[in-house]
Amino acid sequence: MLARLTGVNINSAGSDNAVDIPFAKYIVRRVIFCNPSANLSLSPATVGVFTAAGGGGTAISAAAILTTLTGSTQYSDRTLAAAVLTTMFTAAQLFIRNVLAHGSAATIDIYIFGEVLP
Repeated sequence: MLARLTGVNINSAGSDNAVDIPFAKYIVRRVIFCNPSANLSLSPATVGVFTAAGGGGTAISAAAILTTLTGSTQYSDRTLAAAVLTTMFTAAQLFIRNVLAHGSAATIDIYIFGEVLP
């Protein structure tokens, strides 16, 4: 696991949550959104992972609707952006961008997996 961020508020459109990556060089292999505090199928939230605030830099996982997260035992493997499949990253932080708010109080957990390089 490269990083995790728990209890991410997804009811605040246009907000960023920085997550520290404690490695100098790494490859991202998987991003998982899970453990929603509410049923997200009723009102969509849209969340992505980027190398810069404001949805800038390289998209690790483009903003996607989280309607499949209907309960606390649900998870969603996010599709990695094409550029991620051939890129080694050095960013000390990644940014979780909430593009579209859920519409009521809700949180999710986000896990980023990959490989650390020398």
